[in-house]
Amino acid sequence: MKTGSAWALAPTLHVYTRTIPAEVQALQNLACWAGRLTPHVYMEAPNALLLEIGGCLRLFEGLDRLLDIACSESAGLGFSPKIGLAPTPRAALWRARAGLHEAWQDATATDLFGALAEVPVAALALEANSLAAVQAWGISRLGELLSLPREGLAARLGTGFVLQLAQALGELSDPRESFIFPERFSQRIEWPAPVEHTTAILFSSRRIIAALSGWLSRRASGLRECVLILEHPHQDPTQLRLRFAEPVYQASRIERLLRERLERHRLKDAVEALRLEATRIEPLQGEALALFGQAPPKNSVAEVLDRLRVRVGEEAVQILGARADHRPENAHLLASTPHVTASPAFPRPVWLTPKPRRLRERQGRPDHGGPLVLISGPERIESGWWDEGEAGATGDLRRDYFVAFAPNGQWLWIYRDQEGWWLHGLFA
Repeated sequence: MKTGSAWALAPTLHVYTRTIPAEVQALQNLACWAGRLTPHVYMEAPNALLLEIGGCLRLFEGLDRLLDIACSESAGLGFSPKIGLAPTPRAALWRARAGLHEAWQDATATDLFGALAEVPVAALALEANSLAAVQAWGISRLGELLSLPREGLAARLGTGFVLQLAQALGELSDPRESFIFPERFSQRIEWPAPVEHTTAILFSSRRIIAALSGWLSRRASGLRECVLILEHPHQDPTQLRLRFAEPVYQASRIERLLRERLERHRLKDAVEALRLEATRIEPLQGEALALFGQAPPKNSVAEVLDRLRVRVGEEAVQILGARADHRPENAHLLASTPHVTASPAFPRPVWLTPKPRRLRERQGRPDHGGPLVLISGPERIESGWWDEGEAGATGDLRRDYFVAFAPNGQWLWIYRDQEGWWLHGLFA
């Protein structure tokens, strides 16, 4: 009815203008989120997604758990899902529009006929004149329509509708263009009116984070860094950068860290839009699973580091990492993210002395509480001329390292140079 007539019946009615681009963007966001359920996602504009889940049931330990995740998470994102299941995509789409969510997994033609028999003809998205003609025949269910001769249906409703019936029944193939996940993740949300509280920002960002999680799952990658950009009506945009100690893809971890950051951020102006960009991603490594009923391992250290960085600052939390330098004093560094280098070919001790300690020499053998027994070596370490004279640098070195055994049972890392023998480390 017209707007004036609607207001006469419901004076408190709120009227919103339909925005097709916003609907398409919402469907694309939901398609990215669906990437965590299956790699095969198909968009059915304007308001439906088709997911091929036959190959994912084992991953989610069955159909019931997969449906619970799909319903609960999509509802948590603000959508009201209607789910339909069938062996063919068109049959599943029609059952979803009809609200018939019971599973129908038998792929025989007879059972597909039964799966579609109770679907109302209004759920077929027929053209207005075709739908009026079908209703004039006294037909309200698809089962009644399927009992009619196909030739007559083609003459009255068109061959396109008959082809759709054949695709729904599995008689013809139903090729569809798969949803193409973007190469880079960058999504934006704009509010009808500026918001002034971080709670509203966090609530709205859940949809983008869910889409980001699905996008990462589809790429088998983890997020190491992202940027949340807050757009203000009268100020320059604010950038909130989030860094993670390890690649993450779980929406809960990303949202938890964002909440910590927003709780400690003071808005300089109202926010009219936000944009989330994934600036650094890395391939995910394999995870160790539980064995013989043991509790699964928990990667809690990296999550604690992430939250500490948000609370006390990026520079206040440092990680001890390895650096590609053969000189022991220069082979480690402090950084905000871990550095991984190739392991040396020779053994290295757990503890290094703050400075090399001079060892006595008796009859040509090093002594530390008694004569030392050389177990392995020498390992020649030399050069480093490029940082000669720099502050904190060791400069040019020429040393021969040995693993030695002391009379008290200690395993030592010692070296010899032009000045004599030196103790440099202790093995655990």
